[in-house]
Amino acid sequence: MRIDAPLGARVLAHLIDLIPIFLIYVIVFLELGEATSFIALSLLGSVLVISIALYFSFFELIFSTTPGKKVMGLYVISIDPIGPLTPRQAIARNILRFTDLFLLYLPIIPLKKRIGDLLSGTAVVSSDLSNVRADIGKEAIAEALAPFVEEKLSKTDPKVKERLLSFASREELPDFVASLETSDEVKYVISAVIRYPKRFEGAFSPREVALIYKRASQLAYRPEEREALSLRAELVEALSSSRRGMNFYRGIKSLKTVSREFRPLVPYFLFSASLLFLISFLAAIYRPDPLIRALREIFSSTDSEVLANVAYVFTVIFMNNLRVAILLLGLSPTVVIPLLMLLVNGLVIGGLLGTYAAEGKALEALILIMPHGVPELTAIFTVTALSLKAAHIVLTPPEEGRVKALRKLFLGSLELLLVVVLLLLYAAFIEAAVTKQISKNLTLGVSFSLLELIVIYALLLWRKGQ
Repeated sequence: MRIDAPLGARVLAHLIDLIPIFLIYVIVFLELGEATSFIALSLLGSVLVISIALYFSFFELIFSTTPGKKVMGLYVISIDPIGPLTPRQAIARNILRFTDLFLLYLPIIPLKKRIGDLLSGTAVVSSDLSNVRADIGKEAIAEALAPFVEEKLSKTDPKVKERLLSFASREELPDFVASLETSDEVKYVISAVIRYPKRFEGAFSPREVALIYKRASQLAYRPEEREALSLRAELVEALSSSRRGMNFYRGIKSLKTVSREFRPLVPYFLFSASLLFLISFLAAIYRPDPLIRALREIFSSTDSEVLANVAYVFTVIFMNNLRVAILLLGLSPTVVIPLLMLLVNGLVIGGLLGTYAAEGKALEALILIMPHGVPELTAIFTVTALSLKAAHIVLTPPEEGRVKALRKLFLGSLELLLVVVLLLLYAAFIEAAVTKQISKNLTLGVSFSLLELIVIYALLLWRKGQ
């Protein structure tokens, strides 16, 4: 039985949803004017990535749909297990949207759904699910409909009832309806409901439709029909619950679970940190000319007045780091892209340190980096660790299989991702407003950074009560 909404409706919904995202990007582009500095270009890239992730996640978190999907009558539900969309699934399916974008949505053809849905256990369904459809087990559905139709006809206005019967009695009754033990009026209406489900949209509440399918599943003769009808009843209930919205906070268990989520990632965390430091070390020693020239062009094009605006610098730094974190996790099933991003970051850090070292200012550079670098790199290494674990699962799937293992990883990391965002916010504030003051005093800078290190990793590795 087909669960997912038709591909054409999903494509149209997606195109509608891209309109407000495009408008946000254009507004920021126009606000920046002709600015071509690295910071301006970085901000534009961050706006695009974060807008895509936040737009879809926000609307699906609150409404289980987006404006584009709403126009097309589409909703997102959980199918493993069947039920309303959860906050974890809403976030996971939309962060993983970047893998679908990177692969041009081509996996939809063989998989029949996008990777984000596959790995988050979700499906986009049509609101038509709430209509009574008799494409499966029509005899059982006809019998299940009888008491509901009898009750509604007894409460229907006589004039409306007359018009309904005039329409319903135009065609001959099928044998499986004619044999029902009920009045002719009820039989004609049942026949019309089965033949023209769209015309009776809203005639039965989602709860009634679910009850009809449940009763039909008990009446059906064939096992496959009983199973399909029971599944359809669950889907209607899930759709009905999703349309009532959700509470974001019910998706967060407790930040006390962070250490339980973090500890299995420690080997991947240490590997990503070692790899970045190795790349940085090599870049600092050899300082490739193209890299140094690029870094000088980047920083020479940055307006000093812009750097003096703490709020602007904070926004740019936070959005840039958040963009990196989203792409690291969102592109993790591609395996290669997260490693390339780590390589680029390592080259930039190494190039900067190497340039300062060549001028005899290596210690000064470290003090400038450490206060915000401790929380920032911790956040980036944490997301990279999640990404590397996902890549490991893709390359060497465990016994439970790739999909199940990846789903468990992505859906089980909501609290850890929240901590990552908090660390990035804190790091951006320190870099924009505090680092310059701290860096003037070597002892203060080192002490502050060590204190950050102890507090952050104590929280990440704390085992009490677990």
